[in-house]
Amino acid sequence: MLSSMPNRTKQWFQIGVFLLALLIGGIIYANLIPIGIGVATDGATYLMAAHNFASGLGFLSYNNEPMTWWPPLYPAVLGALHWLTRIDLLTIAFWFNVATFAATAAVTQLLAVRLFPGRPALVFWAVLMSAGTHVMVASAQNVGTDFLAAFLALPALYFAGRYIQKPTFPRWAWLFVFGALSVLQRYNGVTVIAMAGLVVLLYTSGSLWRKIAS
Repeated sequence: MLSSMPNRTKQWFQIGVFLLALLIGGIIYANLIPIGIGVATDGATYLMAAHNFASGLGFLSYNNEPMTWWPPLYPAVLGALHWLTRIDLLTIAFWFNVATFAATAAVTQLLAVRLFPGRPALVFWAVLMSAGTHVMVASAQNVGTDFLAAFLALPALYFAGRYIQKPTFPRWAWLFVFGALSVLQRYNGVTVIAMAGLVVLLYTSGSLWRKIAS
């Protein structure tokens, strides 16, 4: 049982599981380096919007129309990095995928340890599935927002659980920060905001008006 392990053994187990996820990710991305990252229709839209944003033209798609069907956070990040570094956008998108892949694995491990404190096998499989399933491998191969969306939504779940355990202002603030960023990343991120509102409404002590005001 994870909870009955000595602290040092527990730390090494968690480090080992995270390194395993990074190893899987490393193998995936090492195979992609010779051929480069893939670009589908959505990816082309994001890249062109990022290019136009870095050029000061705003979020314009490849047909020079405003990018209204896709949220702006991902192309804004790519465009800002391109403007700052002048590195090719495809290269930035590739390494941004690598970084968000690792971040998603780290947050998944954090959640799994809290959800399954006495079940190391479940922690192991949760992190392994976050790194090695078909959908994760497919997402890793293309320009896209999947890893960034997961990285923003998962911490919101983490802070929601922490707020349920003990309502504090910092946990409330982080919950809504990640919720707001999720909306800027995916329009269906509004469900994260709805979840945050329900958590605050149900688990904040005091009158209904105080809950609404919070």
